[in-house]
Amino acid sequence: MVKGKDIWDLAAACGEVYGDTNEFLTELEYRCAAHLSDGSFLPCVVVRNRSELRERLKKRLREGDTEKYDSILGNRATVVDPFLTRNYISPEDIVSLERSRHAIPLRVLGQVTEDLFSFPFIATMDDGCAFSFCTNWDMHFFEMPHGYHADRIDTVRSTSMKSISDPVYRQKNFSTCLVEE
Repeated sequence: MVKGKDIWDLAAACGEVYGDTNEFLTELEYRCAAHLSDGSFLPCVVVRNRSELRERLKKRLREGDTEKYDSILGNRATVVDPFLTRNYISPEDIVSLERSRHAIPLRVLGQVTEDLFSFPFIATMDDGCAFSFCTNWDMHFFEMPHGYHADRIDTVRSTSMKSISDPVYRQKNFSTCLVEE
């Protein structure tokens, strides 16, 4: 089994740093896939720094300025919910990490812009095929068309909900592993 800092180092080796421009995420996290000690495979796992997450939560609670978050998402629970609504896995249960086939590379993810309360976009793969994607907020992981993985996306272009066609690939749920760095 892999321990604490070793998991952080493995995550850094297989995933891109993610989240440092989004105030609802930690400053540093990695998107990966994980093999667990019980033989399970989790295709979508975010490895986060536990200390940093704890400090961010304390800051939000100390500030008590939920109006800032209300204006963005319209719900006071958003101040704390990102810390409480995930499926957590213990670092001790992780045997190995690898790159997730569902994590769209940041080089293309940054090209997506918001359309009201959703992020519809068209992704063009390395073979020229185009597919419709959409998410409400979470851009960590996405369902992928059969036979494709996210690393094959060459470009994305934002579009409107009216312009996307079926099938539409949506965000995927993920588990979180908190690690003391």
